[in-house]
Amino acid sequence: MLVAIDARELTSGRPGGYRSYVAGLLWGFTEVDNTNHYVIYVDSAQLPESVRLPQNSQVKIVPGNRIIQDLVRLRRQISVDSPDLVHFPCNYGLRGLGVPTVITVHDCFFMDEPLRGDLKRQFLNRYTAFMCRCSLRTAKAVVTVSEYSRAEIIRRLRPTSNIDVIYPACPPALKSDEVEGKSDAGKYFLFIASTEPRKNSCLVVKAFARSHASRDGCKLCAVCSGRAAARRVAKTAKERGVDGAVKILFNVTDAELRALYRSAAAFVFPSLKEGFGLPPLEAMSNGCPVLASRVTAIPEVLGDAALYFDPADEEDLARKLDQVWQNIDVRAQLIDKGYRQAGKYSWKETASRILALYERTVESG
Repeated sequence: MLVAIDARELTSGRPGGYRSYVAGLLWGFTEVDNTNHYVIYVDSAQLPESVRLPQNSQVKIVPGNRIIQDLVRLRRQISVDSPDLVHFPCNYGLRGLGVPTVITVHDCFFMDEPLRGDLKRQFLNRYTAFMCRCSLRTAKAVVTVSEYSRAEIIRRLRPTSNIDVIYPACPPALKSDEVEGKSDAGKYFLFIASTEPRKNSCLVVKAFARSHASRDGCKLCAVCSGRAAARRVAKTAKERGVDGAVKILFNVTDAELRALYRSAAAFVFPSLKEGFGLPPLEAMSNGCPVLASRVTAIPEVLGDAALYFDPADEEDLARKLDQVWQNIDVRAQLIDKGYRQAGKYSWKETASRILALYERTVESG
């Protein structure tokens, strides 16, 4: 079987969950498949060093911007390669290819982006929504990453194919099975700051300012997605009088993030909406206690291994921060449960299930 995979997110320059998903899936195939052949489509030759490709793989560069690739160049390359199946792993595929397609739809949040702010992002979200609706009508199989996302996709997009829920896992480069558990906490809380409204980043700063921990020598460390996110965090910290206790970091590598997880008192995940939510699972796999929003897919993914809070309530999160900061037993319990919860997810298992889906899809024509 020749499988084509749209891996353009690996080389798009945009960090985030889609790139982690594609990289993890390809890594999983290296563990479970040495029989089938793969053609991997990217848009530049600069593959990240951490990416591992399955055996019998060929990487092909599809140049141009995303729309030109979709309308002309990727279609042409797929026609030349004549695969048995094409997998589009990032929310939409292409119609009229003449071969079966599998699409992974992670969530429907791109359909809800407000019509303001960055014009390029607005356009790409509208384009993704349009392409997703169109391509789901002809896809032979649809995959999603949680039961929550499955219900939302059915409600909002009404696909014609059945939807398989196949959970992703921690990025292989961040999985830290060798790390021993720890009961002592670091001197800071950690969170990832973004300008996306649904990420709700400033809640962490506001709750931290209300907490006893902020007056007890604790710091707050913000790993920022960009300068705009950093400015927003800094502004909120100054308004709440805790700017001296907030540390802002940019361009954090995987190794640096792993070290931050391992030494933090806890990782805080205040998101309002998630289709899966990898960062708290990454924190758990690195022995870090997790505080997380009790909304959408987050409890489904984290189970009883996180300390949950209301993402609309600063005071609730402040209380939970103090609970973790002041109680070593709570931290130890969260670390132990976190290791066990993260261990339930495996890219090897994910790849095995998706490979079986490929086989069923090709057999059914």
